Amino acid sequence: MEERKQDLLEWQKENRKKLNEHFPSLFHQGILVRSEWLKLFGEDTLRDDRYGLFWPSKRTAIQEASLKPAFPTPTLNVACSKNASETENLYIEGDNLDGLRLLCSTHTGKIQCIYIDPPYNTGKNFIYKDNYHRKMKSKILHKHSSAFDQQWRENMHNDWLTMMYPRLAIARQLLTEDGVILISIDSKEFANLRLICDELYGEQNYVGEFIWSGGRKNDAKFISISHEFILVYGKNVSYLQQHRKVWREKKTGLAEIYKQGKHLAKKYNGQYREASRELKKWFRTLPENHPSKQHSHYAAIDEKGVYFPGDISWPGGGGPVYDVLHPVTKKPVKVPARGWAYTEQRMKEFLQADLIHFGIDETTIPCIKRYLHDTEHQVPYSVFYHDGRRAMKRLRKLMDGQLFPFPKDERLMKKVLEIVTQKESIVLDFFAGSSTTAHAVMQLNAEDGGKRKFIMIQLPEAIPATSTAYHQGYRTICELGQERIRRAGEQIFQETGSQQTDYGFRVITLSGADKDTAVD
Repeated sequence: MEERKQDLLEWQKENRKKLNEHFPSLFHQGILVRSEWLKLFGEDTLRDDRYGLFWPSKRTAIQEASLKPAFPTPTLNVACSKNASETENLYIEGDNLDGLRLLCSTHTGKIQCIYIDPPYNTGKNFIYKDNYHRKMKSKILHKHSSAFDQQWRENMHNDWLTMMYPRLAIARQLLTEDGVILISIDSKEFANLRLICDELYGEQNYVGEFIWSGGRKNDAKFISISHEFILVYGKNVSYLQQHRKVWREKKTGLAEIYKQGKHLAKKYNGQYREASRELKKWFRTLPENHPSKQHSHYAAIDEKGVYFPGDISWPGGGGPVYDVLHPVTKKPVKVPARGWAYTEQRMKEFLQADLIHFGIDETTIPCIKRYLHDTEHQVPYSVFYHDGRRAMKRLRKLMDGQLFPFPKDERLMKKVLEIVTQKESIVLDFFAGSSTTAHAVMQLNAEDGGKRKFIMIQLPEAIPATSTAYHQGYRTICELGQERIRRAGEQIFQETGSQQTDYGFRVITLSGADKDTAVD
C-alpha cells in the first residue's frame, strides 16, 4: 500500500513538472495558484465536478490506470509458439493489465484496431470468470433480503467498472490516430460502458454500435433478447474526417450475380434486352433471404457487365434542359421534369462512353448506367445477423469437441475487421478467450492478401476439471486458445492455399502470471 502511495505521488509530481515547464506563472513555490490559472484560462475552465459516471471505487480505478508499476518480465516460450523465428503475431500469457503496460513500451500509437469481448458481468461462471462481485463482509444483511440483493448488484457493477476502467484507459494510448476500439457487450453493462468510454475516449469520438442478432432465445420470460452490442469508439474521429477516412463493406451475393449475368450474355449472344429480361426473372426466383436478392435493381446487362439504370434528373428541380437524341429513332427523348442532372457537355461525354441507358424509343426518359463492378462496396449497416449456433458448430468441429461455450463468430469478426482495418494493421484483443480474433485475422489475410498482425492477451485461467476441455488435456484457457490458432491456421491454409499468410505466433509469458489450479 505504501509503495502504491509513493507511485501516485511520483506521478503527480511529474504532472506538475510538465505543467510548470509550459506555464511557470501558474506556480508559486511549487503550489498551483488559482488566480493565475483563471487569468490564463478563464473561470469557465474550472469546475468542482462534471457530468459522468460515478462508482465507489472509481478513484482506485483512476489510480490504477495512472500508476506505472514494473510489469512482470516477458519470456519467449518457444515450445508453445509456432514459427517463432518468423512470425510477427504475439500471444501474451498473463494478466491483461500487465500485458497492456508491457505493450505501452513497444506499441504506443501503433495499434490500429482493438477488439475485446470482456466478461459481461452476468453473475454466471463460464470457463472464464464472468462475475465481478465482492464477497459480502456484512453479517447484518440476510442473503435473501432485498437490501442484500441491492448491495450485491451494486458491488457487481462497482467491481466490474473498476476492472474495466484502467484497461480501457491504457488501451487508448496504444491506438493510432485513425485507430478504433470495438467492445462486445450486452445490455447489463452497456450503459455503464458507454459512460466510461465517453470519459476516456471522449464523447465526440463515439462512432456508434453494431448490433449482432444471433438468433431467437425461447426461454425468456418477457422479451426474447437475441442481440448483443459492439460498441465503437475512434481514437480521433476528427482526424478520420480530416483525412477522409471512410468505412465500407463489400456487398454480399455479388459472385452469383456476375456468374448469372455472364451466362445470360453468352446465351443471348449480344441480345442484351433479352438477357436483361431473363436476369430480372432470375432475381424473382431467389428466396427473400438470398444475399443476391437485395441487389435485384442491378437487372440490366450490356457488353461491360451488369448495371442498374439510375435516375438522371436534377435533384430538387431546375436542371438544364436540352435535346438528347434516341440512338435508334434519332428523335429527341423525353426530358425529365426536373431537368437533366448533367451539363450538355457532360452528357455528350456519357453518350460517347455508352453510359446512358435508353428505352425502346424516345417516349421514355433515359437513365445513367451504374455498373455493379463500380459499386461493390457500401456503408456498413449497423445490424448484423449471424446465427451463433453455427459458430459453435464450426468451433466444435475444429477442436474435436465442445471445448468453449458461446464463442464469438469468427466470420462476423472477419466482416468487422474488413470494415475497420487496413491490410497492414495491428489488431489487439486483450480478452483473447478462445482466440476468435486471431482466427478472423488469419482468415481475412488469406482472402484479401493482407499483412495484418494480431496480438492476443489472456490470463492463464484454469479450466474446470469437470469440463470436456480438461478431459482432453487442456489445463488453461491459454492452452485452448493457442491450439485453436494452430488448427485454424492449418484449416485456412488447406482451404485457401495462401502461402503468404502468417499462421504463426510467439507466446510471451509474463513471469509471475498466476495459473489457477483446476476448479471442480
